[in-house]
Amino acid sequence: RYAANDVKWHPSTEFHSILASGSTDGSVVLWDITRGHDVTHTLGGKTRAVNRVAWHPVDRSLLLSGGQDGAVRMWDWRSNTATDESIATWNVHLASTASGVRDVAFSPLSPNHFAAVYDSGGLKLFDVRVPSAVLSTTRAHAGPALSLSWHPFAAALMATAGRDQTIRVWNVEALLGGGA
Repeated sequence: RYAANDVKWHPSTEFHSILASGSTDGSVVLWDITRGHDVTHTLGGKTRAVNRVAWHPVDRSLLLSGGQDGAVRMWDWRSNTATDESIATWNVHLASTASGVRDVAFSPLSPNHFAAVYDSGGLKLFDVRVPSAVLSTTRAHAGPALSLSWHPFAAALMATAGRDQTIRVWNVEALLGGGA
């Protein structure tokens, strides 16, 4: 019923049987494997494809989705059984044309921060406490940026990968203007 671009297990032991998937119809679908093939929640929809989903590392009811429409949305999956409304949306483009979000991830060590990479090659940093604002924007790759990963032990480090055949390591503090 749902064609998925991404799937992630819930990171807590309390919800160990929950999966989130990003669908080509623009929805984020939550599944409970103890219920077989039943969908437990459908969040959003009616937009372009969701390319990536990411669970919050501390607040287990929150997850992000990044879509081909260029928006990053935050969802509270425990607030309703189904909703079309995200609790926050970041939809700020590098250029005047929309650029799809290819990957999005929370910082595991600084859970108020998350990053997204875009088809345009851009890397953006955000803070969940400042909805719709971008903390930092940089051109990470000459072509589409396809993936990002926060360092699991060094809060100021992240890596991105792009179609330009490069992997780049970033000092997040320097991107935010706080040092080299």
